[in-house]
Amino acid sequence: MMTQSHFFHNSQRLVLAVGILSLTSCATLEQQIKQHVQQPKISYKKIALGEVNKNGISLMPTFTITNPNLYAVPVQSVSYQLELNSKQIVSGSTNQIGTLNPNSPKDVTLDLNLKNQSLKTLQTALFKDKQINYSIKGNVNVMGFAIPFSQSANLYIPDISVNKLTIKKANINAVTLMASFNINNKNDFVLPLDKVNYSLSTGNKSLLNGALNNQKITQGKNQINVPLTLKTNQLVSNVLSLLKNPNLPLTIKVDSPLFNYSTTQSLNLASLL
Repeated sequence: MMTQSHFFHNSQRLVLAVGILSLTSCATLEQQIKQHVQQPKISYKKIALGEVNKNGISLMPTFTITNPNLYAVPVQSVSYQLELNSKQIVSGSTNQIGTLNPNSPKDVTLDLNLKNQSLKTLQTALFKDKQINYSIKGNVNVMGFAIPFSQSANLYIPDISVNKLTIKKANINAVTLMASFNINNKNDFVLPLDKVNYSLSTGNKSLLNGALNNQKITQGKNQINVPLTLKTNQLVSNVLSLLKNPNLPLTIKVDSPLFNYSTTQSLNLASLL
């Protein structure tokens, strides 16, 4: 007759045996899969900036995965991490992202959001050194394969300068200025200028505040023109003061989550006389 103690010990052995068998079966199945499935190939394609605002910046790298098999295989997940100047800032993983069709490249885009401390780390380095090294690493998990990927490059603050500041139209009530900016974007992606704030002042007197919208800077050298309309009495108090000194110092400031810029230009108002 089997006692309760013997029954308990036999049950433990049975559970342990089933567990070992399951692990062995899984390991064997994984080995068989790797023997009959060719490992997909992955390559870096591009990187882009997503939303950029004062609360966060989104880096969006795209990698291309190619399935060399004659049949479709599923992609279980993608694990990733982002390093700035060799310091890990963001890490995570995606859910199942779909199926790889045979011999058909599939683009996978990650959305890496930098907020709070990670955003502060990025901005501190950029504003100090004008550039920061970023590295994106991870694995694409496909049917037992963990396919590594990585991409490293520098993120640069664009070089900005005012090409010229001219009067386009003027009357007794208002003056329309045109500020022409030269911008050199050394990054390997398009730089969106949405949410970029600008201001115009003379001395300690604020004249104008505004924001750029729907502006994009491609790689390399660019030029953008920003019209600025001011009331005439903001620039000169009377004709006598204009006769004494027709040159007015104007300070232009540009502020964004990725860069800051400030310059003072002298504007000749003699044409108003």
